[in-house]
Amino acid sequence: MIVALGLSSISDVIIIRDYETNSGYLESLIFSTLSEQQKECIKNFLDCSNFTSKDNHKSIINQIYKMGYPNEPYNYEHPNFKELKDKLKKLYDY
Repeated sequence: MIVALGLSSISDVIIIRDYETNSGYLESLIFSTLSEQQKECIKNFLDCSNFTSKDNHKSIINQIYKMGYPNEPYNYEHPNFKELKDKLKKLYDY
């Protein structure tokens, strides 16, 4: 699509995903950067909760993280954010 529109010289593509599973969304990338303790805590909460729609887990996990860890920002130093940070830095080079 980028080539067809003639935008390849001024654009780029990034696939946001969980780097271990190669699947997911932005929330999957964020979840992949959490500590094992944080992941386990969120998983345990989901397992014992009464959420009726656990299939929509991507937004639920993000909300649980924000509520459970309000004073801990995302770990942007995690290696899984490197590709995204590199692309954003490249934008500032223009």
